[in-house]
Amino acid sequence: MTATYDSSGRVIGYHSNRRCPARSAVEAVSGIYQALLAEEQRHSRAPEALNAGTALMMKVLGDAGVNYNEFFWSVTP
Repeated sequence: MTATYDSSGRVIGYHSNRRCPARSAVEAVSGIYQALLAEEQRHSRAPEALNAGTALMMKVLGDAGVNYNEFFWSVTP
């Protein structure tokens, strides 16, 4: 989200810019997405599912030796 400011610099709202992902990016992350979804679905409570998904994503990133931003930009054309 990006803040929208009035002429005096006060935040008056927020907006989001979106674009359709490249097919290559979707293909690059589809396996990770499926693994995260499966891990989250093993938990009946949302906080536990979120924590489990986050832990798995951190493991995937750690195993790859990259942080989230490095991973994101590596799959974004």
